[in-house]
Amino acid sequence: MLPNSAFFPFKTIPSESTIEVTTNHCLLTEINKPPAWIYVPTRNDELNLGYDASMQNTKLLIIQYKRLKCPRKSYRINIDRQQHITLTKKFPSGTKLSYIKPYVFYAFSTCKNYEEIDSSFKKGRPDKLNYRDFLKKCVFFDAHDVVPGCVTIIPNLDDEKVSMYGYPHKKIKSFNGLDFVQQAKECSIGNSFGNLLYLYAKANNIDDIGSFGTEPLIVRNFPRVNFLTMPLN
Repeated sequence: MLPNSAFFPFKTIPSESTIEVTTNHCLLTEINKPPAWIYVPTRNDELNLGYDASMQNTKLLIIQYKRLKCPRKSYRINIDRQQHITLTKKFPSGTKLSYIKPYVFYAFSTCKNYEEIDSSFKKGRPDKLNYRDFLKKCVFFDAHDVVPGCVTIIPNLDDEKVSMYGYPHKKIKSFNGLDFVQQAKECSIGNSFGNLLYLYAKANNIDDIGSFGTEPLIVRNFPRVNFLTMPLN
């Protein structure tokens, strides 16, 4: 008989790691572009970078996953202040630059327990795209819409809308997982490597970006700039 640890705790809120791995898999499946893959930093690198995942070989998208919390029977998402500062400073919004689209996002699942995740993948016949039901329950919201100092996000578990505790009238751009992929395909979110080079140059008052080259983003010794580790401030 298998030990109990081989089975998931049906009624427990899913861990951040479970949401991260499952969502990354579903995103790549929905994008359906063979060159696309997702870079996941080590835990130590995450402390320096502020994110859990970055999309590669397609529109560059930065994602920090969060776990749903439920203190006192009220669901919420906790924002770590230092992590948020690191994330938004290293990867600025570029809101004043028309060619820079939103590309830094927090993400979580509205699944309240592992049983809901399991049910999402069991719906319909085996040949159906069952993963899409899970993606519909994933919410992505623009990290730069979060007011500095805000530590609590209030999710609406019936749709993809979220609000900030203490800032009820501040709007946050958010999508479910399917819409997130569609927005990326329509170039409404995510940025090209070239556009981010210009953003980096502007943030650091660099006039000549020709010397940056076109090395893959994963290369650690990328000359002068590496978008996985670049200090933008």
